[in-house]
Amino acid sequence: MTWLVATAWIPPLIFLTVQRFRRRRGLPQGLWWAAVFPLGMYSSATYATAVETGWGWLTVVSQVFFWIAVAAWTLTALHALSRIGSPQAPAAG
Repeated sequence: MTWLVATAWIPPLIFLTVQRFRRRRGLPQGLWWAAVFPLGMYSSATYATAVETGWGWLTVVSQVFFWIAVAAWTLTALHALSRIGSPQAPAAG
């Protein structure tokens, strides 16, 4: 049941992310890591669901999300590394 709920969240999350980029807002740096972690966990949960249910097709879904998570992690890490030494905006307050 929890895997189905997690799967149902994917389309709205994709839609909202695309909308933010259309408005040229993007995500604040710290939030990228928060977005990357669930991708890996979804891959892992999908694999575990495949093993428990015997639904072999879910292993393919798990592998696809694994590579999506690796790509997202790599892009996020490269973006974070590119900002090292860059001046940060002053904190509000």
